[in-house]
Order: sequence, then structure tokens, then C-alpha cells
Amino acid sequence: NNTPMAKHKIKADSYSRRVDEVNAIYDYYVKQGMSNRDIWRRYVYPRFAIAERTYYNYLKKGGCMVKDN
Repeated sequence: NNTPMAKHKIKADSYSRRVDEVNAIYDYYVKQGMSNRDIWRRYVYPRFAIAERTYYNYLKKGGCMVKDN
């Protein structure tokens, strides 16, 4: 039984999905001229409840997430 590995895989999938969603929100609103902080405050924080520092970490990881599908 490989249960610990399965739990890790689920966590990794949800993390990469969350990073992708935050980056999609960022990409949409930055093209409209909004500042990073406004995007985080108005759209990212209410939906994901992540700190601003985490938001910036997600933006850095946005282009680096590897898909295994």
C-alpha cells in the first residue's frame, strides 16, 4: 500500500492547480493595468486567503510548474 505517496501526489496537484489559478488571475488583470498589490487584495486574497508574500512566490513559480500529464 502506497498511501503516503498518494497523499503527497494529491497535495502537489492541488498546489500546482492553485499556482496556475493565481497566475491566470494575475495575467488577466495585469493586462488591464492593475498593480500587483491591487490584484492580490481584490481578487487573489478573497478567493485563496494567501499572504502577499505567498502570492509573489506563486507568481515566480508560474512559468516553472512541471506537468506530468
